[in-house]
Amino acid sequence: MYEEMLRTRRLFIFNDIDQNIVGRLIELIGAMSLAGATDAELVIDSSGGSNEAALHLYDVIKGSGIRFRGLVMAKCMSSAVTVLQACEVRHAMPHARFLVHGLTRRLEHVLSADSSLEKIIKMLTEAYDRIKLAESNHKKIIRLRLKDQKKFDEFYKSDEVFCAYTALDIGLIDKVVTQA
Repeated sequence: MYEEMLRTRRLFIFNDIDQNIVGRLIELIGAMSLAGATDAELVIDSSGGSNEAALHLYDVIKGSGIRFRGLVMAKCMSSAVTVLQACEVRHAMPHARFLVHGLTRRLEHVLSADSSLEKIIKMLTEAYDRIKLAESNHKKIIRLRLKDQKKFDEFYKSDEVFCAYTALDIGLIDKVVTQA
């Protein structure tokens, strides 16, 4: 499959984004770059995953010198949205679903709880600070190309899944396509 992806210049994210997946994709992007590729396609169907891994892949795609077309097949959620934003052209199939959300929301209720376990609170506070920084980076990246910041903020706060046409209205994608 590795050789086929190199030959077709088509990469896939069909699982959660983690350092292993990102490592393999970076190897492929490097090989394509060495082979002189000027364009490639990144097919996404992912529920998200590691924010750190997504930011790493975002930077590699942006710095590769390869013009990527992102294509969302079914879902592009959470950190997968950040990866999609690295693509110069962003397309989605009509029934694709998207999710953008705040990364700190899940920890806020734990941190506000009254607890006598100082070690747990300290650990959660440190995790919260790391997540807050990642959240800030994700929002900055996604906001670079948005058409409707207000509508994006509403979805970001609501944790609601939305369709490809809403993603188009907001500016997360450039076009809804009916054929890959």
